[in-house]
Amino acid sequence: MEFLAGGAPECPLIRLYDFTTDEARELRQVFYSLADGSLDDVALDGMPFIEAVHGCQLRLLLGASDRGIRPISSDVFEYTLTGPGWSNVGGLVDPFTESNSRGFQWLSNRRPVRLLLSRDGGW
Repeated sequence: MEFLAGGAPECPLIRLYDFTTDEARELRQVFYSLADGSLDDVALDGMPFIEAVHGCQLRLLLGASDRGIRPISSDVFEYTLTGPGWSNVGGLVDPFTESNSRGFQWLSNRRPVRLLLSRDGGW
């Protein structure tokens, strides 16, 4: 997981990349656990399958409204969605749970910070 402040028109963005199919399944389960309320607050950077580059931190929150990602400081962010919002994000991860998947998917395309899931880091 890495925060990219600039360098492309899509920036700023947080990039989740270089992951296995099993790690994609674990990530999807985190999103579905937020969706069903069994989790309400997850430090994604603290998950064993996430390596935080340059100290990037992303906290996932179950909220009363879909607020998207907001910066807390230069490398610390919060991503707040409702249960249905998290369910939608979980569904966006589905293609990456297949062994032959390629490409990328925006898990949040809202400003001020976007969230990108990419097998190879590109988009």
